[in-house]
Amino acid sequence: MRKAREHLSEKGYSLPGNNCEHFATYCATGKKKSLQVKGAIGGIAMIALPMIGKIIQKKIKKRRVICRD
Repeated sequence: MRKAREHLSEKGYSLPGNNCEHFATYCATGKKKSLQVKGAIGGIAMIALPMIGKIIQKKIKKRRVICRD
């Protein structure tokens, strides 16, 4: 109960940083974490990183073409 009260005294709900899974995990373990949020962030990174890599490759190719001229 002490842990739950401590957590409830914090203000503001935040999906990535202070959601119901964070609350439940904190009450059970004393650590605020959400495996669902971790998984979602990992999934986003797996999609975003290759896209960012392709954008960088295109910019490098454009620079090489400009430098050759």
